[in-house]
Amino acid sequence: MRTASILALAALAHLAEAGDSTFVGGYSLDRSRSSNVVAAIDSCVSRMGIIKRVIARPLLEKDNVPAETLSIVSRIDGLAISQGTDPEATCRNDGKESNWADRGGRVYRLSCERGNGRLTLVIKGKDGQGRDEYRWSDDGTELRLVVTVNSPHLPVPLTYLLDYRRQAP
Repeated sequence: MRTASILALAALAHLAEAGDSTFVGGYSLDRSRSSNVVAAIDSCVSRMGIIKRVIARPLLEKDNVPAETLSIVSRIDGLAISQGTDPEATCRNDGKESNWADRGGRVYRLSCERGNGRLTLVIKGKDGQGRDEYRWSDDGTELRLVVTVNSPHLPVPLTYLLDYRRQAP
């Protein structure tokens, strides 16, 4: 029993040292301060030919629906991030890539970087890469999510901002 307590304390100390308490919590989308994602998609695909644009727009709209809420929970192996209807993603403490499947069952490689009050998820797929950068306000009450989608099929990266407010515990 004592060994388990020591291990639990060591794990908590490691989490505190890593600054995970900054990240942990529930958040609600503030649409009034967020980008219009459909307009960002339209701007991105406007540089494409009509055929490619007709194919790309609905795919981007389907994969870039802002979650009304998101939560970040500290676990022994890392941070668990839940957004909308997608399955939970784990940002591993050891920094190694892991497999992650979206709600449609498509499998991606997921890796994370943490530091300076930021958490960055990099999601790599066969058709491109997404980068979700979570930035916290100094007081921890606001979270800005900067989403960037890169693909060789897109003329320019798709980028948009989502603002979230921390929910009361």
